[in-house]
Amino acid sequence: MESSEVKTEELSLGAKALNSAQLAAYSLKERAMLLFVVGVTCSFAITLVFYLHNRLVGVEATFVVLFFILFKALIEIWCSLYAGYFVFISLHYLATVGKREPDSYDTNANCPSLAIVYLCCEDVEPDCLETLCKTKTSGAFKVIVHDDSKDPSEKIRVDETAQRLSHKYDVDIEVLRRGNREGGKPGAMNYVLERIPESFEWMLLCDNDSMSMDDQWYLKVSQELKDPKLACVQFRNVGTTSKSASALMKNLTRSIDVFEVFVSPAERFGWIPFFGHNGILRLSAVREVGGFQPGEFADDIDMSIRLNLKGYRIRYRKDIAFSEAHPENYRAFRARSYKWAYGCSSVLRRWTMPILKSSEMKLQQKFFFFIFIGFYFTQILLLSYLLITYFLLPLMIPQYDFSPIFSVFGGTLVIFLMYLPTMAYFLGNDIFHKWPIFGLSVGLIYGSIDFVSARAVIDCFTNKVRTWTPTNTVKSGFSNPVSSWFESAMGFGMLAIPFVMLPHLLYLPCSYLFALKFLAIPMLYTVYKKHDTSVSIEHDLEPELS
Repeated sequence: MESSEVKTEELSLGAKALNSAQLAAYSLKERAMLLFVVGVTCSFAITLVFYLHNRLVGVEATFVVLFFILFKALIEIWCSLYAGYFVFISLHYLATVGKREPDSYDTNANCPSLAIVYLCCEDVEPDCLETLCKTKTSGAFKVIVHDDSKDPSEKIRVDETAQRLSHKYDVDIEVLRRGNREGGKPGAMNYVLERIPESFEWMLLCDNDSMSMDDQWYLKVSQELKDPKLACVQFRNVGTTSKSASALMKNLTRSIDVFEVFVSPAERFGWIPFFGHNGILRLSAVREVGGFQPGEFADDIDMSIRLNLKGYRIRYRKDIAFSEAHPENYRAFRARSYKWAYGCSSVLRRWTMPILKSSEMKLQQKFFFFIFIGFYFTQILLLSYLLITYFLLPLMIPQYDFSPIFSVFGGTLVIFLMYLPTMAYFLGNDIFHKWPIFGLSVGLIYGSIDFVSARAVIDCFTNKVRTWTPTNTVKSGFSNPVSSWFESAMGFGMLAIPFVMLPHLLYLPCSYLFALKFLAIPMLYTVYKKHDTSVSIEHDLEPELS
């Protein structure tokens, strides 16, 4: 009898030890990206310290020069975090690309009640709204169109569209308009939240360009919605554009698809946020955390953090896709970049300490939240880096021993690492022959927002109040702002000063890319604009992959 009890106790202890080992192994896998990125950064930092020690030993330099060299080194170490991150996500994407098969689902499943919220402001897209009305569900279902339009003719178009689709699909469609437009998009969402019946459990939040690619998407996701700690399911965004769009716009639109490289490993290895549209939210959880933050530019990130701190999870379903359009002109693109940078700065100010103290968020989630949110602060550091490297140091150390081969290799490696995630997307989808044009277009346009991001971060931290403005209401205009010529002058100076004072900098291939992105800014205002008035939407779940 005693022998039997001993054996039972030994088996119990063995099972506990096995469970502990399995938990430790799972925890280690979850932190794989964190460990990889930190490992890359530590290796780079050690190498850089030895390199600088060997180059500077015996060299007479002023305190100011040494300070700038040390500051440059710290920026390079910080940027190596992103280099390691880019390598990991690129390898992960190449290893998992094409694995989008949905789990089996029951077409007769009992679905929780769903309200689809469609937001528009002088820009309703009837084709997009129609795809949302086709959603298949066995539960209660309604569509709410929130219209912030001021133009009476646009209001009539919204009402007529809602009435037509309601009759066509026998769907309850309600059009809401608030008395004032304070608080931007978050204010509009709170207005809608107050009017969604308490009996509804989930809400799909859509922008005007949101188009469902599959009318059975809710059936596919309904089973996992039973988890009470699941507050949001974010779906994959797929770029869409008008049929007559320019080649430049089509390339920029594909950047939306490329974002999947960054998102797909985030849920398992990092931190996944709600993207502000094309995702469903548990209404009780949203109400529990106090709704949306009025006037907040990054209301989606703000909502994600508040949900996480309450112990709720956010999931990503890459097998379910909805459409998203790219800003239609360069002014709108810069306005969106400003809004994102300002919003992320605001979120960082509000939530840094609660996140660091939180027991609900895991270590890797906290780390990659700061990597995600720190992108715009990194652009300020990069601006400082460029100013030091191409404007100040050439004037302070005109004579400098260097290796042309090392400079060419190092400069090429910088470009390779910056573009690695986009190359992984094109390589993984067997369309790498289209990458060079895409890389040039996206590199120039996305790389040209350094000053915009820097100004937004500074405005936020100096408490400069800004009004929330929908991106699609920003028009291209007829002339370039004066600031564009100052930014362009920086690109010219980055080539001219080293040419005269420190030519070895021009052996770095990345020097020309960095200079070109500033030089091209005045031209971008002209070439990146909407040239057509068509509102028809062109979409494909797997663009150019048949």
